[in-house]
Formats: sequence, C-alpha cells, structure tokens
Amino acid sequence: MSGGSSGTPPGPGGPGSPGRKRGAVALHVRLACASLDAVKSRYPELADRRFVLRSKQPLAIDTLVRLVTQLSGGTPCFQATAVVERITPAGPDVSAMTLAIKSGSTPLRFAAARMISE
Repeated sequence: MSGGSSGTPPGPGGPGSPGRKRGAVALHVRLACASLDAVKSRYPELADRRFVLRSKQPLAIDTLVRLVTQLSGGTPCFQATAVVERITPAGPDVSAMTLAIKSGSTPLRFAAARMISE
C-alpha cells in the first residue's frame, strides 16, 4: 500500500504557465547624461525603483534583466537587477518598457536616496 501516483511528475508547462521560467537578459545602456545628478533629473522614476526604456523590440513581461549603464562619456553609472513590469506604446514603432528594480549598485542606491530626501 503506497500513496501517490506512479506517473512522471508534471513538467514546467508551456508558455505563460506558472511553472515556466523566463530567461535572463543583459542590457547595456549608454545614458544621455554626463553626471549622476543629470541621471537623477532625467530619470526621476529611479526614486520609486523603476527605470523606463524605449525599445523597438520590448522584452516579455516578467523577464529578468541585468541592467548595466554608462554615462554619456563611457564612465560606468550603475548596475541593477530588474524585471520587466509593464510595456506601453510610446510611438508608432516604439514601446516603453518599465523595469522594476530589485537590487542595484551603490551609485543607484545613492541617487535614489538623494531623490527621496529632497
């Protein structure tokens, strides 16, 4: 007398099913800003741990993103781990991807903390 079934356990499922895992994507972005203060003023949503990117080919919702940014001169700015939270139309052939930032490097935390305190 044993319990359970003798069949194989269920697999991860098809696209969109709860057990399916999305792959991670690395995005390298050069910001149109020369300093961290310019990043702060151009991207105020960083205070809410959000980052919006415009893209012709947006990623699927819930895709894990490793975001690496540089200032306009090529100096590293911040790194973050994020998830695609929302996609909205931003023009005829462009969409805006909102990334929900889960963790980030020191410059990002510093900029967000300064934005919140002001």
